[in-house]
Amino acid sequence: LNTILHLIPSTSTSTSTMTPEERKEKLTQCLLSQYRFCTTGVIAGAGYSVLKRSTVKPGPWPMLAGGFAGTLSDFVYGYFVECAHLRESGEKICGVKDKGGDIRPPNM
Repeated sequence: LNTILHLIPSTSTSTSTMTPEERKEKLTQCLLSQYRFCTTGVIAGAGYSVLKRSTVKPGPWPMLAGGFAGTLSDFVYGYFVECAHLRESGEKICGVKDKGGDIRPPNM
């Protein structure tokens, strides 16, 4: 079990020692490496074109629309979930900074 844990890279400790420029570069790389939803959107658009070819004129528009929606979804998912630990502000998604700079949960 220990050998398996050593093979998994840890990102939580390395982000605390980064300079703001390094953090910004890593965040950009992380955001641009997201592709899941774009691929899914293109495949869904292609499937829609094939299945609806009797009623919809075949063309690239369903695939382009799916790819565009998927790309937007990739950036949103990457920024708020996948790459959240790299955001420069360091705030938690559900928390806000108080005047002392500490992160506290929102009032409910």
